[in-house]
Amino acid sequence: MPTFFCQAQLFSSKKSINNSTGNLPSVIDSGNLDNDSNIDIVIGTTYGGTIEWYKNNGNGTFSLQTLVTSTLTGVLGLAIADLDNDLDNDIVASSYFSGQVVWYENDGSGNFGSAQLIASGIGEAGTVKVGKIDNNNTIDVVVAAGASGEVRWFSNNGNGTFTSSYVVGNNGLTPRSIDLADFNGDGDLDVVVGFRDTQNVELYENQLANSGSTTFLRDANGSISSSNSDLNEVSFGDVDNDNNLDIIKVNKNGMTSWYKKESNGTFSEHNLSTTYSKPATAMVADYDDDSTNDIIVGYANSGTDPLTWRDNSGPESLIDNTQDDINQITINDFDGDGDLDVASISQGQNDLNWFENLTYSPSLSVVNKNITSFKVYPNPAKNEINFQVNNFSNNFNVDIFNVTGKKIIEATISIGNPKLDISSLSKGVYLLNIKDFSTTLKFVKL
Repeated sequence: MPTFFCQAQLFSSKKSINNSTGNLPSVIDSGNLDNDSNIDIVIGTTYGGTIEWYKNNGNGTFSLQTLVTSTLTGVLGLAIADLDNDLDNDIVASSYFSGQVVWYENDGSGNFGSAQLIASGIGEAGTVKVGKIDNNNTIDVVVAAGASGEVRWFSNNGNGTFTSSYVVGNNGLTPRSIDLADFNGDGDLDVVVGFRDTQNVELYENQLANSGSTTFLRDANGSISSSNSDLNEVSFGDVDNDNNLDIIKVNKNGMTSWYKKESNGTFSEHNLSTTYSKPATAMVADYDDDSTNDIIVGYANSGTDPLTWRDNSGPESLIDNTQDDINQITINDFDGDGDLDVASISQGQNDLNWFENLTYSPSLSVVNKNITSFKVYPNPAKNEINFQVNNFSNNFNVDIFNVTGKKIIEATISIGNPKLDISSLSKGVYLLNIKDFSTTLKFVKL
């Protein structure tokens, strides 16, 4: 178990992106939307009905682009992903008030088409996540259906159409938060769910690797956690740096806690002590590039709220205390210098801000590195890495190592389909060794 002791200031002061977003920004994500070398930001608003994307200008500033939509009311789910397999990132979102899950096609330059329906009749449609649930070459969509108490997933046919939905789990009322990762290390994506009204956290393990069928089984020991009176968020992350994923729970009326699966199959609870009230969001990653994971927590109390980080060997340190209701953050390398920055929505102020990670200078960039014979993109990446190869006609071999030097993935890349699925990796920094080119690159998994 990690011990938590004072660390230097890691992040800059707040940098404003927009102090007048659509009304009540609720969800945020980041990714490359216009195929340049910079990471952009997307937010969705509850009462403004807007999906807004902000172009990263590459100089520490962002500019609001033409709205993706201004008529999707109650945007409580949002994700960036290449849904139609055309090598650019699209946007998928849910509408709480209309009970819909939709997606918007990107033309590759950041121009988005009209909403395309994935599903309707999803009462109280909420959190949306994306990943390769059935392990084919298309990215599927998972959504929390609050009214029915279900988490459902939709299989992507590869051309922007989706099959009927399948149930992940329904062992509670009003699913509030979900996350996807390969929790048990068997090569397929599992799901953790936080149910708001029944106040429980549930783990559902994908049976694809074991049985060949994409069905989900609830953890044999039952609920991971219960009696969480204002359960706001659940996620996966390796908190104790043992190369195994843990489950993180954020309870507004309690605290941020994490759960480790022990050798006997049970889960042990560990609480993160704090002097602040009402934690709302938490994200685990290696922010200071010291080969150990850290935690950033955003709070949502009355008035202005803290955004904090704690090094794996240090106490909670304040990043900022000028925002109001930090219900979601996104992490990415916004300035291209090789460390993870933070962008956050201030729900009570209709603000969008970012905080620069000061670990490295932009002049020391190690991402988006171009080699004469090939290019690796995107970096950072969520689900897969693409290889653009010039003057090379053979398949080639790659290895992925974590920052401790442990080999995580060994794969042969087909020259006819040069991409590598990394959706099963936990968030963090990895080394990509391209053997045939005698080159090793650092990349960030989001």
